[in-house]
Amino acid sequence: GRLSPFYIVAVVLALFAAAAHSWLGEKLILGPLLKNDPLPPTLKPAINRRLVRAVWHLPSAIWAVIGIYVVWAMLAQTLSSETAFVLSAIFAVSGIANLAAVRRIHFAWATLFAITAALWIGASL
Repeated sequence: GRLSPFYIVAVVLALFAAAAHSWLGEKLILGPLLKNDPLPPTLKPAINRRLVRAVWHLPSAIWAVIGIYVVWAMLAQTLSSETAFVLSAIFAVSGIANLAAVRRIHFAWATLFAITAALWIGASL
C-alpha cells in the first residue's frame, strides 16, 4: 500500500498507453477504416461501426482505470501485493495479445510489458 516508484512508473505508462492507443487508433486505424468509401459490407450497419470503435477503445479504458485505481490505492495505502500481481497479469495478457497480433518489434507491447514488470517488481518489494 506504499508509494512505490515502480507503481508510479506503471501508472504513468498505463495512462500513456491508454491515451496513445485511443488517439493513434483513431488517427491511423479506425478513422481511415471507417471513412472508406465504399465501406466493406460488414461495416455498413452503423451498429457494427460503433461496435468496432467501442471494442478498440475498451483496452484503453481498462488501462486508464487500472492506472487511476493504482494511484488511488497507493494514496489510500490499500494496494496489496496480491492485487498488484493480478493487475500486472492484465497488462501481461494485453502485451501477449499485441505481440501475437503485430508479430514484430512494436512500441505497444514493449510498453505493456514494461507496465507488467513495474507492477510485478513493485509488488515483490
